[in-house]
Amino acid sequence: RGYFSRVLAVHTLLDQFLEAKFDGPERQVVSLGCGFDTTFFKLKVQGRAPTRYIEVDYHEVTAKKTAIIASKEPLWSVLDDDGTALSPMVWPLSYSLVAADLRQPEQLERALAKAHFDASVPTFFLAECVLVYLEPPHSHALLQHCSKACAAPSVFVLYEQICPDDAFGRQMLINLESRGIALPGIHAHPDLVTQRQRYLDAGWERAEALDMYTIHHKCLDSATVWNAEGSSRDFRIIWI
Repeated sequence: RGYFSRVLAVHTLLDQFLEAKFDGPERQVVSLGCGFDTTFFKLKVQGRAPTRYIEVDYHEVTAKKTAIIASKEPLWSVLDDDGTALSPMVWPLSYSLVAADLRQPEQLERALAKAHFDASVPTFFLAECVLVYLEPPHSHALLQHCSKACAAPSVFVLYEQICPDDAFGRQMLINLESRGIALPGIHAHPDLVTQRQRYLDAGWERAEALDMYTIHHKCLDSATVWNAEGSSRDFRIIWI
């Protein structure tokens, strides 16, 4: 249920952005720490892709993703150039996959320039479980860089772990640490109040934050939620 709610929430916000009324028809999406997400390809098949969709991650990730795209016809066949420009990881038209260390704003700036980032186009920045893995000074610099990157309207959508000091949060950290995984940013912004404030401190004009319980029960389309899980009469969950 949690993962379903996360995906639906992010896609709902993205849909709202793509359908919003701006001065012109162009839209731009920048996915930071994109991993192996395939949202662009879904939008492309649906005929709803933005003018420009830029994905950014470490070189090791973008290299693997490029190889996967090049080997899967359902993916490369929807690209505007028929997949013929798979190196150096930048497609010339609507989709770009570029490498950068998000801890280094100058690397991000160069990567976005390489991907033909347009500061005059309304932009949707997305970071799912990314900033929490950065030290607070690095995540602040990233948010600050993005807040100044656009002359056009922009939004930054963040999904990440919070509440490290409640029972669930403590157990989560124990489980992650047992696998050698650390969350350097979680204690600096442990709740909704500090999450909102980090954006204001980084130069964003306004900020809103909701937990997934609220999003699931009050924000998502109830019919979609029911179609996904309502028919499972044996389903049980305890919200903590």
